[in-house]
Amino acid sequence: MSFISKLKSKITGDTSTGLATLLVRVMGAGIGFLSHLLLARLLDPSEYGVYVFAWTIVVLLGTFCGIGLPVAATKFVSTYQDQNQTAQLNRFSRFSIFVALGVTAFAAIAVVLVLNIVPETLSEAVYRPALFIGAFCIPLFTLTEIGKGLARGLGRNVIAYAPGFLWRPILLGAGVVALYYFGVDLYAGQIMLVCVAVLIAALIWQMWHLRAMFRPVSGEKAVAGSKREWLMTALPLTTMEAYNILLANTDILVLKFF
Repeated sequence: MSFISKLKSKITGDTSTGLATLLVRVMGAGIGFLSHLLLARLLDPSEYGVYVFAWTIVVLLGTFCGIGLPVAATKFVSTYQDQNQTAQLNRFSRFSIFVALGVTAFAAIAVVLVLNIVPETLSEAVYRPALFIGAFCIPLFTLTEIGKGLARGLGRNVIAYAPGFLWRPILLGAGVVALYYFGVDLYAGQIMLVCVAVLIAALIWQMWHLRAMFRPVSGEKAVAGSKREWLMTALPLTTMEAYNILLANTDILVLKFF
């Protein structure tokens, strides 16, 4: 087996080594910092502030809309895999995706409606284009978080973390540089459009490696009450997720009003 084949096996195989996961997170932190530095240099300061606020709203709503399923997935997926309950594992995967799509669709519609009916004191005109495009980012972000939980449950941590730590900042930086190179005036709304494309690309990459989890399996009967168990386990975890994400982003939300 060649070096490239061995490396690919370590990264996208059935399990991911702790070293590979550490490298993804360390490299991702550095790349994420550089991408924000690039944006801060190329964008007008006010436009950069609008982008940061809009992306923070996407992260907050995208996390809440997962209703704890990304965290619950690490428990259920690993359990079903250990017990060789392939059909149940696939049903949980599909259930998580469908629930996430339903909740995020409601959230995206709510954002669009709020932008059109609230007074300008709550949503100034300068924020509206970026927030409107950000509404389309919410389902994509949540689905990537669901994929992260599924991949972590399988022990494929590189596939879990690469979309957020590697592909998003790398592709975002490349997209912004491309726009700047071709002489496009950079605004927060345009950066959010790039974010939509980046999220789609990262999600496709992630789901391609997890595609086996969504194939129907015949011969195994459904377990009664599974959906209720999944939701009752996931919903309380939303509180923990909400606390962590608000703690990490409160400063940005507060600064927006100053």
